Amino acid sequence: MLRDVVMMGGAKQLKKTVATTMVASPMTVILGLMVMFVLRALVVQYTYNAVMPKIRSETRVKPLTFTEALLFTLFVSFLFP
Repeated sequence: MLRDVVMMGGAKQLKKTVATTMVASPMTVILGLMVMFVLRALVVQYTYNAVMPKIRSETRVKPLTFTEALLFTLFVSFLFP
């Protein structure tokens, strides 16, 4: 497909072809955002649980749950868009 568009010449044709073939439905966007928030929450949970016991070795640190990590990532995303 790309080879045919390039052979036609012009960026207008390429823009129109890409715009008509790569349409994201609202459901796809919502699903993508949910996956990104879940991945961010997993990264926050893993890094907190790995780093905090080493930083605060003299006190007992409560491990961060997935729900707390997800709420924290949502909170930060609302504070810093």
